[in-house]
Amino acid sequence: MADPVWGKQQDQMLAVLASEPTSIEEVVAKLTVISEILAELSSGRPPLGGFNELYLTITSDVLSLRENGGFVDPGFLTVLDIQFARRYFSALLSWTHQDARTPSVWKILFAKKVGEATDLQGAMAGVNAHIDFDLAHALVETFKERGLVPGPGRESLSVQHRDYGKINDIFFQEIPKLRRKMYTHEMQKILDRLVGTIDDDLDGAVVTGSRAVAWRDSYSLWTLRDDPAAYAGYSRALDEDATDVSRVIFTPGFGNLVF
Repeated sequence: MADPVWGKQQDQMLAVLASEPTSIEEVVAKLTVISEILAELSSGRPPLGGFNELYLTITSDVLSLRENGGFVDPGFLTVLDIQFARRYFSALLSWTHQDARTPSVWKILFAKKVGEATDLQGAMAGVNAHIDFDLAHALVETFKERGLVPGPGRESLSVQHRDYGKINDIFFQEIPKLRRKMYTHEMQKILDRLVGTIDDDLDGAVVTGSRAVAWRDSYSLWTLRDDPAAYAGYSRALDEDATDVSRVIFTPGFGNLVF
């Protein structure tokens, strides 16, 4: 029998993943517990902890923006946030059960142990997995639940797309701070000062571009929703492409070069 993935914290992880969240508040609560579990591992916090920390920060900001009336269609963003989180929790539960069906792009992150990659690499790989693979699927489920019919362009759901775009602003505000917190070498700090806001602008452009692609992919998946084989094939392609990106992110030394 294989050893538990999370050692003595295995039961805690299973408990937090046992039920799906039904509110953004529950998503925040579960992410908080997962952060605590990862921090308590006897081997130390793995690179996944870097992503979970980032995800908790972004989701808390989304909740705050919603509570302050920041969305025109708060119901849409609420459902999307929940569907989005469910995919991360589902992948994490699958990995915890050592299920071979865990998406490849998540496997490559979950498998990284302390010392095999930095928190920054973990955060980048998690963002890649969650946006480039999960987000399009979460959008499809959100369209279904909200009774929305997407079109090939953002104009078809202009209100929802504008609210969707507001998340980019949250990433732009938070990622530079989180990135600097995860630096492991003095040279990263020196380079960061030298380039000014260029790296911050690049981060924002990458996230904005990736989320735009996810919106387009969601329409492609939507058109295949009544063809399970074709839908699964498109999903596999998204997983494979995102996994290739994560392999680059986890290239030895890559996490010390990023600034």
